[in-house]
Amino acid sequence: DVSGDYFVTLEVELKPGEPSVTCGFVVHAQGSGLRVEMRWDTFGSVDMDFHLHRSGTTTNFCTADDCYYSNCRTFGSGLAWGYVSSPAEACGAGAGDTCYNPRLDIDNISSSAPENINLDNPRDGETFRVMAHMFSGSASTNPVITIYCGGLVRAVFGEAPDRVTFTDSGGSCGGTPGSTSPGGQSWRVADVTMHVDAVTGLMDCTVAPIVSGGGYDLRTDYSPY
Repeated sequence: DVSGDYFVTLEVELKPGEPSVTCGFVVHAQGSGLRVEMRWDTFGSVDMDFHLHRSGTTTNFCTADDCYYSNCRTFGSGLAWGYVSSPAEACGAGAGDTCYNPRLDIDNISSSAPENINLDNPRDGETFRVMAHMFSGSASTNPVITIYCGGLVRAVFGEAPDRVTFTDSGGSCGGTPGSTSPGGQSWRVADVTMHVDAVTGLMDCTVAPIVSGGGYDLRTDYSPY
């Protein structure tokens, strides 16, 4: 359920006391649809939040048109975006559980796991906006965003030397332009346009980074689209 390349090592002891035999190989894990991932370098001390904005609208983030921690958890209540739910096993769930589309796998507040948002069955031509927000904490933070389409990595943003550094946090979703409590910094990362083959169902995408002033779009007021 996590797209990527994994290196597996197998060590076999043939007889007690004799040298072991070791081999290694790569396993390619490819998920379906659209998957966006965020990791950051201050796991445990800073709470970053991940957002995926619905296609076809330009409403504010932190509304029903935005998949985020408040409304889009894997085992919470689904958003009414018009997509059919996936089989329960796609979420690692048991029989009778609903695997929603879209869904945020975890809201990572203090662990070392990345946050991932999945949409298994996007439609051809739909465009989704990816955003990261610094919810709490005071340490300087550098998130890295990876975008997968049809199980393949199509873009990575925030790796050195092109890092994005967050320094200001702000909880909830109350940030508005001109507010005295703007709500922390946010990074509008990219717009992802899906390409779905009508015959085979195979998926790919085009990723367009969002820029401002010649660089990444990092701002303080984070609610507007």
